[in-house]
Amino acid sequence: MKKIYVFNPDNDLALANFGEHYTPPRSALKIGEDLDVLPIWFSEKDSRVICREVSNSEFRNTISALGITFESVSWREAAATAAEIMPWGWNPSLRRKMID
Repeated sequence: MKKIYVFNPDNDLALANFGEHYTPPRSALKIGEDLDVLPIWFSEKDSRVICREVSNSEFRNTISALGITFESVSWREAAATAAEIMPWGWNPSLRRKMID
């Protein structure tokens, strides 16, 4: 079973709120959007990462040369699989996002 990695830098804020309907501040969303491929550096081989599609061929070529391969997957695809989800951190908001 492939693991699916999630970078959710707003985890500490979500834990402090501890609600299923937590809305992160725009700054936390921006960090998450800008760094959503971060898990490729520490994920297991042939893992999947929840991130936007990486269309930058130079970036893909660089990481391929390092022997790193990954598949990007959407939240919907991740929630529909029986894969093991590996988030930066678990919180009620992320749990709700995964089961909705």
